[in-house]
Amino acid sequence: MVRNKFLETLERHGVERMEPDGEVFDPNTTEAIRMDSVGEDQDGKITETLRPGYRLGEHIIRAAQVAVGRRS
Repeated sequence: MVRNKFLETLERHGVERMEPDGEVFDPNTTEAIRMDSVGEDQDGKITETLRPGYRLGEHIIRAAQVAVGRRS
């Protein structure tokens, strides 16, 4: 309950939660923690968000930690 209230308060003040699953990896907004072996269609895309990130407008408060797909 406290966590939900906290997240609602952040959202009211313009803070967005970033969970970029399936998006193309962007080193400006995400931090790659691990590489996963994937098919050609998922190469360079985020396969899993390990820790969500947060942004306020254009400013990154905390980069999302993600796993990125790499062709095997």
